[in-house]
Amino acid sequence: MSAGPPLDPNNLAGFVRDLAEALALEPDALIRNYDLEIPPEKIELIYRAPPAGSGDEASPADSEAPGVASLDTLPANFRCNLCPDRMVPVRRFFRGGSRSLLVLHHSGRLEASGQPPRDRSMQFVFGSAAEDGLFERMLEAAGLQMADVHFQEYPACLFNADRSLPEEWNARGKHCLSHVHDTIIREKIRLVLATGAAAILLLGEDRARELSTSGEAIELPLGPGQAALPLLVLRSPAALLALESRRVRMEQAGQDSREARSAEKEVKAATLRSLKGALQKLNERHV
Repeated sequence: MSAGPPLDPNNLAGFVRDLAEALALEPDALIRNYDLEIPPEKIELIYRAPPAGSGDEASPADSEAPGVASLDTLPANFRCNLCPDRMVPVRRFFRGGSRSLLVLHHSGRLEASGQPPRDRSMQFVFGSAAEDGLFERMLEAAGLQMADVHFQEYPACLFNADRSLPEEWNARGKHCLSHVHDTIIREKIRLVLATGAAAILLLGEDRARELSTSGEAIELPLGPGQAALPLLVLRSPAALLALESRRVRMEQAGQDSREARSAEKEVKAATLRSLKGALQKLNERHV
């Protein structure tokens, strides 16, 4: 069996250093196995002698451990190798819905914070029960349920924001558009909503902020021979919760919170109007 390329000791040292820093900040952050993998302690380490006359090469059937998922059965972001500097793929990066509406979001961070990102995708869509609850209430006010909507993490992996440059984020965003395009075609998506960090990565911070305020829908190009789709930028549930938290803190401190309350109501109302308007256009297309 041919040997692989020699391991760069500098890369190995950097990997060990990053792992040590992450575990020091959050001891429980180490992922022992993903949902499609069996736990390490349940893997049977059984030696299978190669068939007589087979030489040094063992057949795939002999070398494949029982119960381990093949590469083809893993989610698309697990198989993707476009971003070699990723930390981990998001365990549940896509949730299917019943309508032709796709929401792009990202539960990681784009800015440095000194804390390792946490993958909570198996429990929540947006990273916390409070964020999911707020978005669910918004959908219900617009006549939808969470189960009606397709959700996808963009980007579909977690990265070390403390060591990332803007040009690296730009490259990751371009790479991950391939997964977005695949979902749009496969699920026959007719409307895309981008929130928070996903919108920033897709459009840039200034343009994302402008569109989240104006409520204007723009066209998302899909490439040669494909019609562009309407794209709407919404404030993320985390941003809306931050407005709530600011108002509550002021009230608890006995400060005048009327301005904060007014700003919170205005932003939430504008976000809901934008969402309702986009859904009305979607319904008019009879999709």
